[in-house]
Amino acid sequence: MTTTDNIVGRRVRLIQTDDRYTKLKTGSMGTVTGFAIDTFFGDTTTHVKWDDGSNLSLLSSVDIFEILPERDAFLEQFKKFIVEGVKLIDMWPQSSDEFENELNSHSWPFTMSLDEVMCELVDIYGKIHGKVDDR
Repeated sequence: MTTTDNIVGRRVRLIQTDDRYTKLKTGSMGTVTGFAIDTFFGDTTTHVKWDDGSNLSLLSSVDIFEILPERDAFLEQFKKFIVEGVKLIDMWPQSSDEFENELNSHSWPFTMSLDEVMCELVDIYGKIHGKVDDR
């Protein structure tokens, strides 16, 4: 990847950092929010909004990280969406009648139920993941 590639919005995985004050670990994930090239030192600073809420920037000369290919980043985000949706479905029966009435007052923009949408998404994820693994 060259420094001229547009990486803003792409997902990044931390491999190693020497920052002893960060709570980030190997494998931590985040989203690139910007980057800057230091022409004097030749470093590239990659600004990241980490999934844990921190904003640690990465230096090309010190930190080791990878920018995920767009396809892998999409799959990672899609899987996270499905996992969160499944958690919601699991919590739904435990909700109070008052909470369920509040949710029902919002118009659901799909012709399918939430359960049907989740089943479709899981099926789509499986098909996409299978095609990526086949390469």
